[in-house]
Amino acid sequence: MNSINRRTASPATARSARSFRTACTASLLALGALLPLPGAAQTAVTIGAGKDPNLAAQIVIARDKGFFKEAGLDAEVKFFPSAGDLMTAVVGGSVPIGTSGATPTTTLRSRPFPIRILSQISDISGAQQIIVKQSLKSLDELHGKKIAIMRGTASESLFNSFVKAYGFDASKVELVNMAPAEMLASFSLAPSTRSRCGSPTPRARAGSPTASCS
Repeated sequence: MNSINRRTASPATARSARSFRTACTASLLALGALLPLPGAAQTAVTIGAGKDPNLAAQIVIARDKGFFKEAGLDAEVKFFPSAGDLMTAVVGGSVPIGTSGATPTTTLRSRPFPIRILSQISDISGAQQIIVKQSLKSLDELHGKKIAIMRGTASESLFNSFVKAYGFDASKVELVNMAPAEMLASFSLAPSTRSRCGSPTPRARAGSPTASCS
């Protein structure tokens, strides 16, 4: 039985942690050369951001303090439930620039889709976590339970890193695809052995996963 409290990090765990840290780096992405030069006439632009302080706080601060106007931009900030939803808007052409975690951006770029990474805006690896109920004492207790993740995001990367580092048999659990807004309430309403993976969020709905990753 794999003890949760007594497992020590192996070299593979360390490598997985470094890989996940990279995957959790939020970035500013743009579709083509859309940014005007400083000093040019005000250019209207819509900037997309997920409803996450790790991804949106910098954009909101820049808007409210007038940084965009100083750069010649009349910026409108449009919020999305997740970075995955933002990627859909980018592909559809309704949003030309936005902020996203590395996983949705990398997935979109690998299609390939013509986007550019302009800059890193934050390192959110410290906000990502796997959360389980206090009563859970062993990884084996997760067998037969539900684990919530959001596919195509750092949430799924976190779960995959966990599986690899601890030799966990993912076939023995049921993965439930949930948006970040759904995970917390679902976790709080779940039986005592359930858990979630990801950054804490006050927004959610009932869904009852055993564990979740966001």
